[in-house]
Amino acid sequence: MDERICLESDCNRKAGWRGLCKSHYDKTRRAGKPLPNNPGLALRSKHIRTNIDEDALRADCSICGPHVRIKIRRDPKRGRYECRPSKRKGPRTPKTPIERRLYALYKIAYEEYLVMVQAQAGRCLICQTEPPKPLRVDHCHETGIVRGLLCDRCNFALGWLNDDPNLCVRAAKYLRRFAA
Repeated sequence: MDERICLESDCNRKAGWRGLCKSHYDKTRRAGKPLPNNPGLALRSKHIRTNIDEDALRADCSICGPHVRIKIRRDPKRGRYECRPSKRKGPRTPKTPIERRLYALYKIAYEEYLVMVQAQAGRCLICQTEPPKPLRVDHCHETGIVRGLLCDRCNFALGWLNDDPNLCVRAAKYLRRFAA
């Protein structure tokens, strides 16, 4: 099996989580920069504010979301701006354990999960069954992008096959060869 190499240019070290070597992953996480293979997905450890409007005291934040209220600070050591999410829009932090887990692991809100369940009619994307347990969020382990919702059995099967499409095709050929 071939080893993955870090996605950063001019780096030949072995890739770990999200396609980066340990040192590049740590640097990216500390800086809160976007990942090299997916500019839209940042490792959100810092509040990174863009589109700052000082007159309206609004900005887009990598953690708090778009168009949040900001406060201008006087202390240059801590940064010039501070996010102040509006209380009228509702709390930004997830309350229930399922909401916290969905946000911590996949950066999606519970409402987004419910929309995905409704779009799939409560069925697994692979086997098309309605499982007795809630559907699991399937995601790419290299990029972190959510692919869809699967039942436990299909999600575990993909995991045991290392998310390798070639291995899945070979398994399907094997099963077809010995089908009755």
